[in-house]
Amino acid sequence: MGTEQRWRFAADKELAWRSWGDDEHIVYHADSGDTHQLNAIAAEVIRALQEQPATPEQLVVHIASTLQLPSDEELAFQIDEILANLAGKGLVRS
Repeated sequence: MGTEQRWRFAADKELAWRSWGDDEHIVYHADSGDTHQLNAIAAEVIRALQEQPATPEQLVVHIASTLQLPSDEELAFQIDEILANLAGKGLVRS
């Protein structure tokens, strides 16, 4: 467990956020000039990584607690997919 990758926020500049309700978030990434639509889990992953680097396991615990979701394999799978997607967009890195 000690060798698990730590993920971190990768953008040099702050993101510009817009949110509607609990599950619709838009971020503008000034480094790339891209705008991204995020669900609640992806938005919370970015917010958590802006605060401090974390392992996927730590993110599962944080997201489950913050969004009141079950801390289970389904959430872990979603977070792994979200991290890969956000890394491809240049928003996070391991």
